[in-house]
This record gives sequence, C-alpha cells and structure tokens, in this order.
Amino acid sequence: MKKSFSAGPPMGSTPFYDTQSYDIIGIETVVAVHSVSTFRAIGAGFGAIFGGRSELLEKTFMDAREQALLELQEKARRDKADLVVGIEVEVQEQARFIIFTVTGTLLKKKTKKRK
Repeated sequence: MKKSFSAGPPMGSTPFYDTQSYDIIGIETVVAVHSVSTFRAIGAGFGAIFGGRSELLEKTFMDAREQALLELQEKARRDKADLVVGIEVEVQEQARFIIFTVTGTLLKKKTKKRK
C-alpha cells in the first residue's frame, strides 16, 4: 500500500510564512538513494538512443523523490510540526544511483497567550 502525503503536515516550497503565527522547530534533511541495475540501465539507454523515453529511469527518479518527501513529512509529523516550508530538493546521479536530498523548515503554530 502506497503512503499518502495527507498523513502529515502540509508542505510547500515557499520560504515565506506568518512569523506572528508560527515558531521554527528546526530544519530537517532527508536523503533517498535508489539504484538502477546495470542491465536495466543498458536497456533504458538503448531505448533513449532510438528516441524512446526511459520509463525505468523516470520511475526510479519519481520513486526516490516521493520517498524523500514522505520521509520529510514523517519527520515533521513525529516532531509535531504544523507546517513545513522552504522545501529544497537536490538531485544527484552517481554511477548507477539517483540521490534525492530534501530539506525543509519545520514550523509549529504559536499558542495564544491569555491575558
């Protein structure tokens, strides 16, 4: 069963938030590493040479992205964050690996002080 993004706090790439309503809990970084087998990568390469799309590489790329975002959301949920902002995604390809690094700022809604 695939996990859903609705299981945790809302996330967004905007670096802006209402400083009067939220406190920063911290900055979290997660890394997802997916490998592509040699034989499948060769097959994908041949397909790309002849004008086809590499569905294997696209799927691996999207799986790594989704895993990293879900892990960030899970960390935010565990830390009781109400919102994650300023999400930045970095992608690297090294040898037969796709590496996704996702960083976001976790925010907690301020409690209203009673007079």
